[in-house]
Amino acid sequence: MNGQILNRPRFHFTAKSGWINDPNGLVFDGKLWHLFAQHAPLTGGGDPQHGAMHWLHAVSGDLLNWAERGIILAPDEFGEPWSGSGFRDEEGQLWLMYTSHGEREQQCLARFTEGAAEKIPQNPVIPNSKLRNFRDPKVFKNPALGGYSAVIAAGDAFIFYHSRDLFNWRQTSVFQHMTDGCLECPDLLHINNVFVLIFSVNRKKRRGGSVTRYIIGDFDGYKFTAKSEDFALDSGTDNYAAMSFFDTNIQLGWANNWAYAGQTPANNWRGMMTLPRRLSLIDTVHGKRLAQRPVLPQLQEKKTLKNKGFYVLNIESDGDFVIRLKNPSGLYLEFGCKNDEFFINRAKASQEMPKKFFQPQPAYNAPKFACRRTKRLGSGKIKMRLVFDSCVAELFADDGLFAATTLVFPDCAYDEVYVVEGSAEVSVESGVLAES
Repeated sequence: MNGQILNRPRFHFTAKSGWINDPNGLVFDGKLWHLFAQHAPLTGGGDPQHGAMHWLHAVSGDLLNWAERGIILAPDEFGEPWSGSGFRDEEGQLWLMYTSHGEREQQCLARFTEGAAEKIPQNPVIPNSKLRNFRDPKVFKNPALGGYSAVIAAGDAFIFYHSRDLFNWRQTSVFQHMTDGCLECPDLLHINNVFVLIFSVNRKKRRGGSVTRYIIGDFDGYKFTAKSEDFALDSGTDNYAAMSFFDTNIQLGWANNWAYAGQTPANNWRGMMTLPRRLSLIDTVHGKRLAQRPVLPQLQEKKTLKNKGFYVLNIESDGDFVIRLKNPSGLYLEFGCKNDEFFINRAKASQEMPKKFFQPQPAYNAPKFACRRTKRLGSGKIKMRLVFDSCVAELFADDGLFAATTLVFPDCAYDEVYVVEGSAEVSVESGVLAES
């Protein structure tokens, strides 16, 4: 799948070369935002693929313009550095906790100072001798006990640990959650005095591939108690391993799906992050739900899609509508609202993606990769925003109650937008005014 020249997204982080997947170690040091990513350096024939994992480091002053700083963690005697988190202690020291993936999966710790990571001699700080799946530690401040807690994915459960000195950790609870895949990348957020457990599920392709979900509940310092069913964080096909920056409600994910991640078009790089999103809780007639609002650059209104790499479409409508975003080759992405359902359909949006990656075998009754439909939670006038950046579209509506991330790979840029069903007002924002 390398025949197409793939333009880099402008504001969705990509590696200069090689493969990336999960965002790791997200933390703000008071001046800069730090993003780390699972990274396999490019070797051999130039087809970036998941391989021996490293941590790639990048920094930003505004969460949008990223400067790559190189590899910060590499494999060692304990294994490859798989996913984990970053945090600041009370003295301002930055730390990275990550999974060492070797003969077994164990949690290790590194100090991060002046752009270098120093692995501590006490590693692993959370050993493991029994569990096959035991990874992706997310460290957060413990509001009840003081010190820090870590939540770790363990197959069909999440295990919580607590520590006051970062070197000695004790297990406090296990939250069992049966689902249709392997649990990964947990993230516990405290929003408006409510706790939200966000997590990813690595499902088989026939079940629709990988997804990110969340549960609203309570955390007493020892254990998490669910107070809701689990809901989809993102209704699209391509938002996985979503993680928040330490002690914030700003989150981003990996914009891809394990069902086809290694077969998407690529040049010397493959994989990207979503835009950062600010999370909040909104009361709906169905109860509390997470809302996501993207972090965007400063834009100005345009009448046409002159900026073919990055633009934002703002849509308002009193009823059903279908909008088509089209390119000169006739490829198009459709989205809108029909019968009180939001949808995004990329069946005709891409040149190179084979059909089998868009639609699993119908006998499995699985969600289609091409088109995703989601029941609307809001009411009244529809306000929708589509953010397009080269080969990824992020769709938001109803103050962020609906969000959908979708990869698209047109042979040339979409440069025409029009309403094909119903009625809607469409405005275009582009022309970046402020860049670092």
